Amino acid sequence: NVQPGQILATRGADESIKLLTRVFCEPHKDSVLVHPPTFGIYKVDAGSLPVETVEVPLVEEAGSFSLNTEEMIETAKSKKAKIVYICSPNNPTGWTMPAEEQAIVLEHCRRRGIWVVADDVYSRLYRHADCAPSFLSIAEPDDLLISVNSFSKCWSMTGWRLGWLVAPASLEARLGQLTEFNTSCTAGFVQDA
Repeated sequence: NVQPGQILATRGADESIKLLTRVFCEPHKDSVLVHPPTFGIYKVDAGSLPVETVEVPLVEEAGSFSLNTEEMIETAKSKKAKIVYICSPNNPTGWTMPAEEQAIVLEHCRRRGIWVVADDVYSRLYRHADCAPSFLSIAEPDDLLISVNSFSKCWSMTGWRLGWLVAPASLEARLGQLTEFNTSCTAGFVQDA
């Protein structure tokens, strides 16, 4: 489903998150929503901008995790979140958002104009199928959806600092400009590898 102009190489998933927070959020005004426990970069980066981080924690019951999707949607609405970060499969819990819940979240964010940033770094490390359920498989071309990925985990390239974003083509110029002034580009020899 990915169209030309929708993929941007980045210096790993961390740079992707930093770029997106800067593109969509205004310092001291906007908020982002996360579901702890999760990868710390979302909160650290939002705090450095500074942007409020709103948390809707994963709930542990009988040794497995779940997310109260209804609570997440209501919180995103009440806090006027600009971005909802979904790390699925989740680091560190392994929780994976079911496709049905992804559809509910995406539909809500469509109506509210909220960006969904799907952290898909662990998508190929999913024991129930070749790949975990993906927002990309249900998204429309004009959805406010960005997929963040990296070669570090699934291709054992931790430290190579190579990742990518799948984003609407309309963001290409803004993201490219931020990348240019942050890091110039991902090293050519790493891209070749």
